[in-house]
Amino acid sequence: MPHLHFPDLVWVLLLSLLLICIPVAHTAKCPQQCVCDQILLTVSCVNKNLTNVPSTVDEITVKLDLRSNDLQEVPAGAFKHTPYLTHLSLQRCNIRRVMEGAFRGLGRLVFLNLANNNIEILYQVEAGCPVMSSLFFL
Repeated sequence: MPHLHFPDLVWVLLLSLLLICIPVAHTAKCPQQCVCDQILLTVSCVNKNLTNVPSTVDEITVKLDLRSNDLQEVPAGAFKHTPYLTHLSLQRCNIRRVMEGAFRGLGRLVFLNLANNNIEILYQVEAGCPVMSSLFFL
């Protein structure tokens, strides 16, 4: 059995202490039925028969793809848990109503796709949501 020399033992102890003392900075969350890429910070929940926006999407997600689900309504605060979103795909989700405050807190959003839905009600979007100035798909 090899013997550790004093300098090696010191390094092993320091490394052990370092690993014990450093808290985990971020624990990734991914909805069970979705595919998440922790490097690109994307979440894809395409065609998963979802009826609600999943609340377990990681906070640091920048691209969320919910295409081809059965959401029907986007409620107020639906994306409050994902403030870093820049891209949001909601096409073909049978959306009929987008409630007031649905996109509140998404100040970084630059792309929103609501194509191929049956939107009957689209409440006025609050000031400070830059995406509405470049919303092309309804």
